[in-house]
Amino acid sequence: MKKPPRIADGLLRILYRSDPQQAVLHDLEEQFIRIFHDAGGRRARAWYLVQTIGILRGRLFNRFYWSIPMFKNYMVVAFRNMKRQKGYSFINITGLAVGMACCILILMWVQDETSYDRFHRNAEYIHRVIVERTIHNTFRTPNTPPVLGATLVKDYPEITRSVRLFPVGFSLRYGKDDEGIFNEPGIVADPALFEMFTFPLLSGDPGTVLAEPNSVVISATTARICFGDENPLGRMMRFDNEDPLRVTGVMEDVPENSHLDFHFVVPLHFFKQKGWTFDTWDGYRYHTYIQLEAGHHYREVNEKIAGIVEAHTPDSQSEVILIPLNRLHLVGIDGDGPMTYVIIFSIVAVGVLLIACINFTNLTTARSARRAREIGLRKTIGARRSELVKQFLGETILHAVLAFLCAVFIVAIALPGFNTLSGKSFDLVDLLRGEVLLGLAGMAVLTGMAAGLYPAFFLSGLRPVSVMQGSAGSGSRRPVLRRGLVITQFFLSVMLMICTLGVRKQLEYIRNRDLGFQKEGLVYLRTGNQARDTFDALKSDLKQHPSIAGVTYTNASLTFLGIETTNVEWDGKQPDQELSIQIRTVDPDYLETFGLHMQEGRFFRRDFSTDATEGYVINETAVRLMGLESPVGQRISLMGMEGTIIGVVRDFHHHSLHDRIEPLIFCMNFNMYTTLFARLRPGMTSEGIEVLRLHWDRIDPGYAFRYTYLEDKLSDLYRTEQQTGAIIRTFSFLALFIAGLGLFGLASYTAEQRTKEIGVRKVLGASVTGVVLLLSKEFSLWVLIANALAWPASYLWLHQWLQRFAYRAEPGIGLFLFSGLAVLSITILTVSSLAFRAALANPVDSLRYE
Repeated sequence: MKKPPRIADGLLRILYRSDPQQAVLHDLEEQFIRIFHDAGGRRARAWYLVQTIGILRGRLFNRFYWSIPMFKNYMVVAFRNMKRQKGYSFINITGLAVGMACCILILMWVQDETSYDRFHRNAEYIHRVIVERTIHNTFRTPNTPPVLGATLVKDYPEITRSVRLFPVGFSLRYGKDDEGIFNEPGIVADPALFEMFTFPLLSGDPGTVLAEPNSVVISATTARICFGDENPLGRMMRFDNEDPLRVTGVMEDVPENSHLDFHFVVPLHFFKQKGWTFDTWDGYRYHTYIQLEAGHHYREVNEKIAGIVEAHTPDSQSEVILIPLNRLHLVGIDGDGPMTYVIIFSIVAVGVLLIACINFTNLTTARSARRAREIGLRKTIGARRSELVKQFLGETILHAVLAFLCAVFIVAIALPGFNTLSGKSFDLVDLLRGEVLLGLAGMAVLTGMAAGLYPAFFLSGLRPVSVMQGSAGSGSRRPVLRRGLVITQFFLSVMLMICTLGVRKQLEYIRNRDLGFQKEGLVYLRTGNQARDTFDALKSDLKQHPSIAGVTYTNASLTFLGIETTNVEWDGKQPDQELSIQIRTVDPDYLETFGLHMQEGRFFRRDFSTDATEGYVINETAVRLMGLESPVGQRISLMGMEGTIIGVVRDFHHHSLHDRIEPLIFCMNFNMYTTLFARLRPGMTSEGIEVLRLHWDRIDPGYAFRYTYLEDKLSDLYRTEQQTGAIIRTFSFLALFIAGLGLFGLASYTAEQRTKEIGVRKVLGASVTGVVLLLSKEFSLWVLIANALAWPASYLWLHQWLQRFAYRAEPGIGLFLFSGLAVLSITILTVSSLAFRAALANPVDSLRYE
């Protein structure tokens, strides 16, 4: 077969695809046929391959050799243009730098949020079990029956392992005579904890460290604090100043990107010695995790196990649901995790960078006439369009690289402030990892290409004839695109401002809403056993000090849901009616200390001895859900304990405003008091804390004095929203700054281009006001169009975001008007200042050569 090798021939045809170069192919074919006749096909094909390799090598060498001076030429031209147009280059680079810096900071936050719990070896197979219960409403709880995990492993072969755990706030005593106190949080867990999860042990065997009931595994930091440089293994500690524990293992500190936060682990069967039961379907207290066998998806397992709780407790309307561990932090138990904010911040990052790219595109295309003659001359002397595209893209990427270097500098300066805003602890070292640097370099190049792609193709497409005639860029497509880009820019800016103000309004609503009690000045602390034995004496001593306005005891802090039960009966209850009610054990001073108000009846009193055994106080929500018309005096049974409703307290928010007020019942039970609340008088906070400390050390020196301001605890409930609001507010301002920067450049160029028109109009009698309005009205129209598009989009987003709260401040029309007028005012001030300067110029200067 007298044809050259197919692959070699195809490569050469690609290289010599233009008509003048086809003669080379014909010569090679003729020579191939001649060799084929004289020496045979094998020799001819070998010769053709050698020629092809030689041609390819020569072409590649020439391209590489000549690309160096061409690249140098491109860079020289780029730097000359930057030097010649300093103002516009500054606007372009600054806008891109700020946009990139915002993008880098936000993406650091997003990467951290999406990295939670992914360090576990079995992360893709581990799932958390939650229970969705329907009583008077449907809610999800992370608390599960103690026997659930073992039952799942026994009945479903695709579930290979389960672990139960729950957090504890007890202290650990250590050292000689137990003089040291360690008060960081810990957990109680099944022995399989270290086999399912990847919390590496520095000392000890994962399979046996929790085998003994009185054992404890501590973190490396805990070991260093408690035992210094000594070997902690075998050392004794005391749990809650009562039970001895032997250190059997030391683990690495739990990473910050873990939803579990603990410093020590005590085995679950430690509490079996205390009479706890683990083989019942009652007592929703434990957090259960299961591990699936490889090849099984959690959704198919969900369908199988959904009704397992109802199968063992027929009266319970409960459904079991699995949540993958690597999605747990993002989606949360009730779907209220930070996934929404991850999406929002990602959009904000792209939006801010897009605004910066739009600035670059607008200014580059607007100033195309400045480059038109250069392009015409290059094309006239033989430059191909592809070479011009490379040149303009190279210039843009150079701008982007310079902007990227400035962005890294901005990030280094802004990082401490961003850490404060976001509650994170990022370090500049996080940017120096290989994969991160590669990704950031890629972002710089992609940003340069995104910003410069259209200008490159637009400028390289100018025809030499049109350029030489002075009509380059006079078509209508460019202004239409530029208007569209400016409107998009303002749309993003207006939307960010509206959403920022909407979030701020909701946070102010939360901060200022009447919670139904007086939160100012309240502090609380967990009580030790010895303090429980001296409640009355401690309270009497504290109330004698002028800095203490009130003292009360209860079983839980206000924001903690406490004990919850469905075992409640009352007169008139329907057979199919079920009520989940929260129990608070309190003393008679609770009402006054918290500043609560009675709706009817009375609160507990010391001179009524039956209040401690038979008296109950409920809130208004409980009255409504129980269907009681005259609750005071009605009989009620709580967990089998008969009593009488003696009063109804007005509803107050005893948890986050994300949730509706739950039904609540108060009772008196001395044995369940675990928390002391004290109200400090205004202006005497430090004195009050010192009084609490002195009395605490005297009554219970073995238990750490740790107090919490209730206002701080309430603020923590909205920390995510507060951080989100601060971040969005900051980056919205920066987005507006970038948009304003681009607007200044575009308006400046517009005024410059219309200098002669302004001169003619002034000669014909136009006023300064008329000239200013002439230049301002087009930009103002773009802002109005952007507002028309941004308002409905912002409303939809805010409406969706506010669904996270049971009590919310709906966005009013004033919020939209303020945002629109603010952006319009910035636009008019920016454009008018430039237009005013142009209008005041002497028309003789612009018309001198006409």
